[in-house]
Amino acid sequence: GGALAAAADALKLVSALPPYQDPSEESEEEPTAPENARQVMFGLKTDLLRVIANLSFGHTAAQNKVREMDALQVILECCGLMDDSQPQMHEWAIMAVRGLCENNAQNQNAIAALQQELPERTSART
Repeated sequence: GGALAAAADALKLVSALPPYQDPSEESEEEPTAPENARQVMFGLKTDLLRVIANLSFGHTAAQNKVREMDALQVILECCGLMDDSQPQMHEWAIMAVRGLCENNAQNQNAIAALQQELPERTSART
């Protein structure tokens, strides 16, 4: 459970970070941050989703742990993120949802409830 809990916590933390703003967009100076910062974040999310998907597949206790940690919402949000430079993130998010829902009615119900809330949350952000 330690690796799963760490991955779920890290995914929640990384997802809560504000979007990367390249300082070079505001000035004509050389960028001070790596140009690939966005790709690094998407890559990290992809790796964390891969860990969650693999550790929760077929393991009810692990599936329940992810729900109890309130990580389902973040995983669902990753399902909607499409980035040409990191197409695997979207796929691993879908695999995580599949693994978390397999033979787990509690997670299926929790995700159904979150899906009803997500459009409201998304529209509130824009």
